[in-house]
Amino acid sequence: SRQLRGASEARPLAMAATTAAAKHQDDPQEVAVLFGSQTGNAQDVAEDLKRQICRSAKYGRLRVRSCTCQALDDFDVTTLPLRTIAIFVTSTTGQGDPPDNMRKFWRFLCRKSLPLRTSLPDLYYAVFGLGDSSYPLYNVVARKLYKRLEDLGAEPMV
Repeated sequence: SRQLRGASEARPLAMAATTAAAKHQDDPQEVAVLFGSQTGNAQDVAEDLKRQICRSAKYGRLRVRSCTCQALDDFDVTTLPLRTIAIFVTSTTGQGDPPDNMRKFWRFLCRKSLPLRTSLPDLYYAVFGLGDSSYPLYNVVARKLYKRLEDLGAEPMV
């Protein structure tokens, strides 16, 4: 199994955030980096990604007003429709289960009462999955999250 080693893995996602932010040139964007992590690896990658985005903003390569990083269950999911850029970093645990600090977020996002294609029309997103590719359910949580966000009307950055 391959473990991620920090900022070098975060650079492609920082570039994706740059692309999404470029679509909103007149208004600096808020970027939410959200993670679901069981062992801390996804949290480490999310924090590295946040540092890369902040560094790019500091040197003028990216127009962001702010960049936050937090666990998915600490994030107020009801504010997701107000966001324009969100980057998700998650792992898969057990037999294809979301990490403990993502379960409330996931239950909310999977509500059947959420209207398809219109719940997140202004959100650009990326999903980055971590895991061991030797497992049969490798990155299943990341794949499901990507699909659910797309079903709710969000636009993938990558």
